[in-house]
Amino acid sequence: MYFFWVTILALLGVLFLLAHRLYRTRGYVARLGSRLASVLAVDSIGLSVWNTEGRLVACNTRFRDFYPGVQVKPGWELEDMVRFAVTRGLIQAPDKEIESLIEKLLTNARNVSRDVVRTAAGRWLEICVRPTENGEFVMLYTDITDAHELGMALTQNRETLEKRAVDMDLICRAVEIARATTSFESATQQIVNLVCNWSGWPIGHAYRVVKDEGLLPIVETQTIEVDAFAALKMAWIRERLQKGEGLVGRVLVSDRVVWVANIASDPTFSSDRRTQMPGIRGACGVPVRNGGRVVAVLEFLSREQLIPASSSTRLLEVVAETLGLAFGCTAKKVDNF
Repeated sequence: MYFFWVTILALLGVLFLLAHRLYRTRGYVARLGSRLASVLAVDSIGLSVWNTEGRLVACNTRFRDFYPGVQVKPGWELEDMVRFAVTRGLIQAPDKEIESLIEKLLTNARNVSRDVVRTAAGRWLEICVRPTENGEFVMLYTDITDAHELGMALTQNRETLEKRAVDMDLICRAVEIARATTSFESATQQIVNLVCNWSGWPIGHAYRVVKDEGLLPIVETQTIEVDAFAALKMAWIRERLQKGEGLVGRVLVSDRVVWVANIASDPTFSSDRRTQMPGIRGACGVPVRNGGRVVAVLEFLSREQLIPASSSTRLLEVVAETLGLAFGCTAKKVDNF
């Protein structure tokens, strides 16, 4: 009988310990649930929790707001969610990039990651993923439109300021060349090279205007692609153009900056001339004036199509005006003028 009561007391002790542990566990679960509920209650960030199999465990109302018309509930598969968002246009992506974006988002969901996408409403959405120690992961959606657009505006302003600084440097250096030179040809050579370096154009020519309103080549920019433009150089050395002939002849007639967006469709350039300029697509001609008349014409060739821009036009006009001042200071020392 003694051992019977000892056994009963031992069992009661074990049951008491189990009940106490169960009580503490339930309290922990309740507190954990309360914390999760408070986190999910955040309305400024879309929050979702996913299990190791990539299925939705829980999410808040803000997360559901990103999927209008869809019943978002536990068990939803991550791949279904991502494919729905991208293929239905909730996340903007070009057709040819849809599959690569889906693959990227699915891969990043298993790692610490941050992606910025654009929604159908034109908003910018930041998607952050943070995996847990047991293989689950938390996904956060944050609307960062205001910050993103501010950053883009600041970047654009910085790029604009940097471009203006480069443009001002071009003008200042052109002025320095014009003030220091004793030869119009030397000043022209330096300024042609200067403009090519500023613009990235591989070829620059300069022609002087002679008394019979013809144009003779005087300088050519130095290019590292000598072999590619050997035929052009040989033709240019022998060239003598008349008023209205070719791009520089058009500039002489119009007395203004002339842009050629694409030489392939412009009658100014003959088929023979085009074959001498492999890879060239755009061109630009700039008049150099002194005393109210055009005394020289600058020609620049580009590998890209050239879209006329008023800012670039004005900048080239200022550089050409500076070169025109150099002509006035050195005219007496230049033959045939």
